[in-house]
Amino acid sequence: MKLPSGISFSQQQILEMQEKNLSVEVKNGKFGKSLIFNEKEFSFNEVDEIEILLPVNFSFNSNQYEKLCLFNNDLKIETDFNKMYIFMGISELIGLFTAAILAAIYTWNKINSKGAVYGESVRYDLPDVDGKIKHRMPDISFILRSKFEELVLYNNKFIQGTPTLSVEIVSSAKSVAKELKKMKNDWMNAGTEIGIVINPFEKKYFVFEKNIEKYSEFNFTKIFTHILLPDLELNFAELWNEAEQQSILFFQNKQKNEN
Repeated sequence: MKLPSGISFSQQQILEMQEKNLSVEVKNGKFGKSLIFNEKEFSFNEVDEIEILLPVNFSFNSNQYEKLCLFNNDLKIETDFNKMYIFMGISELIGLFTAAILAAIYTWNKINSKGAVYGESVRYDLPDVDGKIKHRMPDISFILRSKFEELVLYNNKFIQGTPTLSVEIVSSAKSVAKELKKMKNDWMNAGTEIGIVINPFEKKYFVFEKNIEKYSEFNFTKIFTHILLPDLELNFAELWNEAEQQSILFFQNKQKNEN
């Protein structure tokens, strides 16, 4: 992971990180311009994210986090106070499914002009209950036009505040509980009105709503609608089928090219 100017770790901090993160090997890169994480107790291919505990009293401020993401635009990175999460790559099928959902919301918004739709390239500063900031990147987000005045947007890539809708697509069958917890503790607690966690492995999705304690669970056959998003209908069963068909076509074309 490349480190932009202004962010560095001393050898003492590297040793502290190694002591806190026994499941991975932590090293300083050449000239201290990068951090290197090597496999140790598990293969990176076996997990959908790596949690790294940072040195005591170390955290990324908003500008540092923005630079960190720009320097590592091939990675999805999120941070808390004293923690960093590095997300592994997603499968082609999950990527196509995510793109299909984003396209459906974008098409609805283009017709209705209700606000702004973003993919995971946009990062949010979320206030925690104790006043600290969490840096998060949802798979898909949407902000109603009426909510724009509450937010601060920097360079179309970095937002202080919460979206109207936050969507997270589960990329590993083992991470469903983690994504549900993240939606509640991070997005909903910070003020997001609607949260959706989509589990393509079991063909289910979970809907969180502001000021409602429990989430609702639905099968893909139930079309998603919400009063805050008039005329938006998300048919996850249909969108998943589209993604599967695209994946099959890509595979067939790849085989043809190889032959």
